[in-house]
Amino acid sequence: MRYGPVAQSTYSLIRTPSDFDADYIDQYITKDGYDIVLKQDPDLDYIAEAEKDTIDAVFEVFGKYTYQELIELTHQYKEWKKY
Repeated sequence: MRYGPVAQSTYSLIRTPSDFDADYIDQYITKDGYDIVLKQDPDLDYIAEAEKDTIDAVFEVFGKYTYQELIELTHQYKEWKKY
């Protein structure tokens, strides 16, 4: 993945979703070139508080970066260099 890293399950889901996944994904996101854009806010009632806290913590640290800065940052990790 040129712009990764991306979790394989996420990449596969967006790249080649099953019929069920495609309907669900189509409800919430759309593609704009290489960008994934939310159509509407997701229903957060199905996300545990611990997961919400994790999302908030990640956004607190990384939300200030542009996608290009995130690419440069993540490509410095040994996991990226390994592949």
